[in-house]
Amino acid sequence: MRCVRLFIFIMLFWMPNISSASLVINEIAWQGYLGDANNEWIELYNEGSETINLDGWLLEASDGAPSINLSGISVNPSEYILLERTDDSTVPEETASKFYSGALSNEGENLVLKNSLGTVIDSTNFSSGWGDMQSSSTGTLSRFGSSWREGEATPKSQNISLETETDDNEEDESEDGDSENEEEDEGTTTTKSSSSSIQEKTKKTAPKGTIEAVKQSFVGVPVLFESFLTNDDNAEIRKGIYAWNMGDGTVLYKTKKEDFAYIYQYPGEYVVTLSYHRFTFGKDLSELDPYIYDEHIISITDHSLVLETFKTDGTIVLKNTSSHTLDMSYWSIQSDSLIFTIPKYTLVRAGKTITFPGSVTKLQNSSIVIKDARGEMVPVILEENKSPASEVEKSSTVSKIQDTKTSPVVTDNFIESNTEDAVSLVSYSDQKTMYVGLFALLAVLISIIVWILFNSKKQSQEEISGYEVIEE
Repeated sequence: MRCVRLFIFIMLFWMPNISSASLVINEIAWQGYLGDANNEWIELYNEGSETINLDGWLLEASDGAPSINLSGISVNPSEYILLERTDDSTVPEETASKFYSGALSNEGENLVLKNSLGTVIDSTNFSSGWGDMQSSSTGTLSRFGSSWREGEATPKSQNISLETETDDNEEDESEDGDSENEEEDEGTTTTKSSSSSIQEKTKKTAPKGTIEAVKQSFVGVPVLFESFLTNDDNAEIRKGIYAWNMGDGTVLYKTKKEDFAYIYQYPGEYVVTLSYHRFTFGKDLSELDPYIYDEHIISITDHSLVLETFKTDGTIVLKNTSSHTLDMSYWSIQSDSLIFTIPKYTLVRAGKTITFPGSVTKLQNSSIVIKDARGEMVPVILEENKSPASEVEKSSTVSKIQDTKTSPVVTDNFIESNTEDAVSLVSYSDQKTMYVGLFALLAVLISIIVWILFNSKKQSQEEISGYEVIEE
């Protein structure tokens, strides 16, 4: 009986450690990241099938720095935990699970992972150096099963060995060599033909890349930028350091092939450049020549819209008076509390009009506001020399505004001054109707209050008259 109790006690004591032993140190960016030696990070991985609560857990180096308290983190099965040094800009494309301070020594570190009981769950033995990796290496120290070797930087994702491709190529070359020897022994000429075929397939070419984007767009309209890069083997490149200079002082850094939209705030001609660098640690990008470089010129102009028609049923006719096609994707037209969002890929050719039927917009002929995809007000010009009765149904507000000294931007009943914030004006007739309604409502409220007070006083008098005075 005593043995059974002892066995149960041991199982209860060790079960948490057994489940937590599946958490391992998975990847160490001891050289930094994105060309900055200070951008160090450490990745943990839950290999097990249970969620692990890391309250009270500690990851620390044998020399005491860094020392990372992991409390407040829960690790789901097959989940990665990213620990970033200093702040979340260390790995801009991923969100850190925890920040820490203290640099990893370039001479090596022994990292120890302990649970809340102080039990060592996992450790690394690199106190005398980071294995075969040198400071000029381009990867991270990554775990592959029970071994460690140089891998591609893959924060919060599966490790990729940088040695695999080389090993495969060596195996292929050795296999080709064996087959060539066999064919020579047989006295055939197959070797020469296969060798020349391989050379043609692996012919080196200069790395090249192109920026793919439109050459013209408008202020406030998102512009899609794409890239296509190939290395000297003519294979597409999908990871590295992409430095996008947008030509307006903005520089965007990305670590993989990624399409993105950018919005220019002002008109002008911008030279967009893409500098691609392979992952290189310990050096700043400014010290390195780009592996691939390309330029793209884009002209940004102000969109010029003219309001031709705004009918009582909500139908709106707009004209693009600029010399370029206008992309109105995700623009919005607001009338009072009603909003109509323009669908994606809605394009208006240069000098052409576009009609939004009232049955589609569901708007009302009142004050309207037009906004671009950023949510910014779009200046819209009211077309002149039109007959209000036949062409454009304008309210009396428009005619009054045209007499003012300020040169406003008009979207029918919506007025935007050049120097003041946009305001929505209400016509005199609408104001009169509003005031009459408010007066009538106020009169009704006063009548109700008087009636309540009168009935209350009358009821009090009736109660008093109902009493009889009894003399003793």
